[in-house]
Amino acid sequence: MKKILFAAYSLDLGGIETALVTLINYLAKKQYDITLVLEKKEGIFLKRLNNNIKVLEYTPNDNKIVPIRKLINLIKQNIFKIKYKNKFDFSCAYVTYSKPASFVARSASKNSCLWVHSEYMQMFGNNKEKYIKFFNEVKAKEFKNIVFVSENAKNIFDKTFSNDSNLIKKTRIIHNLMDAEEILQKSKESVQDYNKENIYTFLNYAISQNWVD
Repeated sequence: MKKILFAAYSLDLGGIETALVTLINYLAKKQYDITLVLEKKEGIFLKRLNNNIKVLEYTPNDNKIVPIRKLINLIKQNIFKIKYKNKFDFSCAYVTYSKPASFVARSASKNSCLWVHSEYMQMFGNNKEKYIKFFNEVKAKEFKNIVFVSENAKNIFDKTFSNDSNLIKKTRIIHNLMDAEEILQKSKESVQDYNKENIYTFLNYAISQNWVD
């Protein structure tokens, strides 16, 4: 059985968390051995995880005294490496912005992946230097693959790092999965909170080809 590790921040309500839970629950049903490492082991989606998924917590120390914080975190990193260094067939830092998730995924497997959910150039006000610094800080170059959930996000990354052909070769596109069965079940539920006078509710739902059925 293939051993797979995913690293994320937490399982609070959010788009990234929804996509993550859908993906790992699907993989767990396919007989993969799934381990989820969270920076904070909390969130409403914890109870939605398949029972076969192992959940660990890796939380960096935040001591305000810099030398103490660095020493404690170095010890934590070494302990994690002793336990899990290259012990997985595949590992993924599922939240792009989390440095701890990046460390966990890069340590857990040589077959590591960084997942990119947003067009960060726009987030940084089209500041190329901030964009490059962001991906350098999560050590994007040290991952075997870099996955983008949209073609536009990948194109921006490829253009920005166009002088690094080895890095560009690592980029891929995988759209987020959706659980078709869950969507169909929720479509049958009664919804009352929209039924208010003088209030209009607009629903917008994007459909992709990557259904989980």
